Amino acid sequence: MKKLLFLVALMLFTGCSEAYDDSSIWKALNELEEEQERMQEQIDAQQALLNAIANNLTITNITSIDNGYTITFSDGSTATIRDGDKGDKGDTGAQGEKGDKGDKGDTGAQGEKGDKGNTGEQGEKGDKGDTGAQGEKGEDGADGKDGDSFFQSITWDEENAYFTLADGTVITISLNQNASNNNPSGGNNSSDETESEDGDVNLAEIPEDRKIYYTSSDSQVVTPLDGAFDADIVLNTYDNGVGIIVFGDWITEIDAYAFSGCSNLTGITIPNKVHSIGDCAFLGCSNLTGITIPNKVHSIGDCAFRYCSSLTSITIPNSVITIGDYAFEGCSGLASLTIPNSVKSMGNCAFRDCTGELTINCNIPEAVRSFAPFHGSKFSKVTIGEGVTIIGDFAFDGCESLVSITIPESITSIGKFAFHECSLLTSVIIPDSVANIGSHAFNGCSGIKTITIGKGVTTIGSCAFSGCTGELTVNCNIPNAESGLSGSGAFEDGLFTKVSFGDSVTSIGKDAFRGCENLTSITIPESVTDIGDDAFLGCSGELIINSKFIEKNYGLYDYPSYYGWLYLSDFTDLIIGNNVTSIGKLAFKSYTDLESVTIPESVTSIGEDAFCGCKNLASVYCKATTPPLLGGHAFSTNASERKIYVPRASVNAYKVAEGWSGYADNIEGYQF
Repeated sequence: MKKLLFLVALMLFTGCSEAYDDSSIWKALNELEEEQERMQEQIDAQQALLNAIANNLTITNITSIDNGYTITFSDGSTATIRDGDKGDKGDTGAQGEKGDKGDKGDTGAQGEKGDKGNTGEQGEKGDKGDTGAQGEKGEDGADGKDGDSFFQSITWDEENAYFTLADGTVITISLNQNASNNNPSGGNNSSDETESEDGDVNLAEIPEDRKIYYTSSDSQVVTPLDGAFDADIVLNTYDNGVGIIVFGDWITEIDAYAFSGCSNLTGITIPNKVHSIGDCAFLGCSNLTGITIPNKVHSIGDCAFRYCSSLTSITIPNSVITIGDYAFEGCSGLASLTIPNSVKSMGNCAFRDCTGELTINCNIPEAVRSFAPFHGSKFSKVTIGEGVTIIGDFAFDGCESLVSITIPESITSIGKFAFHECSLLTSVIIPDSVANIGSHAFNGCSGIKTITIGKGVTTIGSCAFSGCTGELTVNCNIPNAESGLSGSGAFEDGLFTKVSFGDSVTSIGKDAFRGCENLTSITIPESVTDIGDDAFLGCSGELIINSKFIEKNYGLYDYPSYYGWLYLSDFTDLIIGNNVTSIGKLAFKSYTDLESVTIPESVTSIGEDAFCGCKNLASVYCKATTPPLLGGHAFSTNASERKIYVPRASVNAYKVAEGWSGYADNIEGYQF
């Protein structure tokens, strides 16, 4: 219990200390968790013994484990008994003060005087005096040190097992007659021995945290780098398909280059006390297929598993804080990899050429140098866990094998070049939680079929979606191009074929879709009230406008086809939505690429020069049954081949209406 209180106090202290590093915190947490597990194990063992005594159970098997034994009872229940050193005896308490001496008893009556020479009989012994007052109680002795276990030891013979408790109490439980047959130690207090050449190593007496188990492809001993461990290797042997390295002391680190180049190493289990895996520890272990990393390791060094090309599965425990540069580069055999939320930093190209499926439960830090942790990786599917808030700069830059990415609602920021050149990525859904998308974030994602951008986005960097294909749905306002970056809009040079905007969009920024020459259709919703200059420069196809911003009247030197949002765009077909009531002055003046215009029934007026100079405008479809008010020169007078289609019942009304009469020869009836 004292250990628990100490650890809690430590965490509270470190929580208030800015200078305390993360590794120490995790170490304290791990120690707390282990202490809790040990306490629960002891409680369960005590209960099992009490149950055995109460029900007259016998023991059927005793199996040696790390620092103890597993006991199996005749009813099938088990108990795990750990050998723990008895705690130090507490200091003796101060002696209490001596009590007052009791009163002397009365002297017995003297016998009658006898004849001289003969001694008279001794008188009777007087009554015992009253007991003196008790001295004050001495002070309590100091607490003894907590023992590691409720149980001091376990021994057995042919008939019984003896459980010695920490206070010296011995509990005796009978052994089943067959217990010794199931017991690998043969029913006594020793275990199987594996001896070194000089015969002085007893494996059973060495704790598991001083052993490394491994397998090799040639059934031969794997030899670590000479001097790679602080602890001495007292035994390295290979028998019955398993190798074991035994150390003379605890090992807390797999040192740099410890197993580097051990090409015959196929599997390894790292002891629980290890807290770090050093640089290049398993570099070039090309036949390593599996490894067990304990839940105490907080750092994996540079190139630690580099070129472990046969590694199919690895679990990074939730204690790891740092992953070094190139740590898993070349692990091309991986089927899946999960990065826990404990990870705070990952080095450059840490997972380059890794394959399979990747699950990330930590914030992906921003790259501090030229490359990022997943640069050049070959993961086909990436799932980012709930709770992750950041996808940093260059995070998945150059991941050309990435087909699928899942971005959770917790993400608020996607860094620059985050998915740059992920050419096989087919679909992207950016949730509403995302506020910032960095420049070139999805640049070069040429395989995308659909992109949906959430309504929470407020910043989109230059060329964020350049080179992207497919259909785009935008639910956010599109900001202007970044200052100082001329012609660098968010979707500049995109290969989109269709763009749709959600009802929450109110503005489309400058240069937003500049150079999107593959567009066949774009719809501007009613909610849009502002479009920046050159927003659709170079775009073509069908333009559908549901926004009333086209009701605006422009001046001679600021009309959009030359100075504004329509400048150098190449839309050929214009469809105006039913919510628009007027078309403003100079709205589409000199828009020479326009070939067809559809005007809804809701329009009641068309301003001066609205379509003047649209020399290629061949067809105008005006659905209004009552001719809208028409400003002067609304349509070019030199386009004799232009057809103005109106409702059949309204043909005569149009031909005589003010303004329309000048185009009487161009007016024809149409069944809408």
